[in-house]
Amino acid sequence: REGPAVGLRVVMTSDRSGLIGQTSAVFDERIILRMADANDWSMVGVNPKDVPSSMPPGRALCPRSAGVLEAQIALLNPDPAGPAQVAALQAIGRSAAAEHGRPARARRPLRVDPLPVRITVDEVLALDPDFEAPVQPWALVGAGGDELEPLGVDLATGGPGFVVAGPPRSGRSTALLTMASSLLGADTPVLILTPRRSPLRALAGRPGCLAVLDADATDASVRAQLPTAGRFVVIVDDAELLYDGPLDGVLGEVLLRGRDGECALVAAGSADTLGTQYRGFVTDARRSRSGLLISPQGPAAGDLFGIRLPRDTGGGPAGRGLLLTSGEVAPVQVAL
Repeated sequence: REGPAVGLRVVMTSDRSGLIGQTSAVFDERIILRMADANDWSMVGVNPKDVPSSMPPGRALCPRSAGVLEAQIALLNPDPAGPAQVAALQAIGRSAAAEHGRPARARRPLRVDPLPVRITVDEVLALDPDFEAPVQPWALVGAGGDELEPLGVDLATGGPGFVVAGPPRSGRSTALLTMASSLLGADTPVLILTPRRSPLRALAGRPGCLAVLDADATDASVRAQLPTAGRFVVIVDDAELLYDGPLDGVLGEVLLRGRDGECALVAAGSADTLGTQYRGFVTDARRSRSGLLISPQGPAAGDLFGIRLPRDTGGGPAGRGLLLTSGEVAPVQVAL
């Protein structure tokens, strides 16, 4: 309804369900192929008596104010089979690419890709061979966007706090592991705190990993591992277990340093629990309004970051979430 005012038009294919409800009311132009039930023609304003007795594949009726036009869909290849038509379309695309080169995104047709159910880091990076991470510290999260592409967070501008929240077994630790690996791969030092058993402990000993500290970590042991200058990121899994504990002071100082420096803090925990905490380093981290909501349980999940989510928020496979950066929201599938 609002598209024509800004030059946006929609061409949509559908089965008979597209002829009923709100969707059908906004399409003035229709090309109707053979219907399975003769009574369905009345749904598009065509008298079943006006329908030809023979409608071969590709034959269509186009309702107009002056009457009904009969048309035959043209083929790109003499072979009417679907694979042959797709191959012909791909050949046109390859020919255009060879003649004109890869067009800039602004000149390419708008495309909306479905989010994958499962995707690895290598597969995410393969989506855009020309992709280069921005200035560090930048952490890869997964794949998303209208045209499926690598999505991540610039912790320098979107931080210094970044919160990963979701229900148990939703993929919080996996998201942290992906982000930590991305940072380490870009030579950004990382300090990891895991008060409970976590897959992040496998990063111990990897170049750039300052330390992996467990539930016995103290204020002094954390301070001993933090660089005095330069960029670094502190990653905390199961952050709700550190609430109102002895590490609040040093982790709060990391966030303060991050406002004017190159350091940041990434904390993950249960969305329900983090939403009830009103002081401490997680509350300070939430003020950046940047984070990842995995498997959000309805629109109210956005209250954690002070935003309102769409009504249809929720559901999806493990690792499906919403990436929030400075108040902007984008669907994302966390990379493995």
